[in-house]
Amino acid sequence: MRTTQHGRSILLGVFSWAAVNLSPPEGRKDRHWFDLGVGLDWAGERLQERIYEMDGDDGTGEG
Repeated sequence: MRTTQHGRSILLGVFSWAAVNLSPPEGRKDRHWFDLGVGLDWAGERLQERIYEMDGDDGTGEG
């Protein structure tokens, strides 16, 4: 990351991107996260939880 006021900084973390309801396309939901200061093991476990949370976000209580 680079800013004009503070120069350059290096951010360490994990970027994750998940999509649910890929068919039909009008129901698709995409989300992404950038978790700073974590490792791949932690991010992998959290990603599974996040996918299930996304799938149940439609308010029906199913998922």
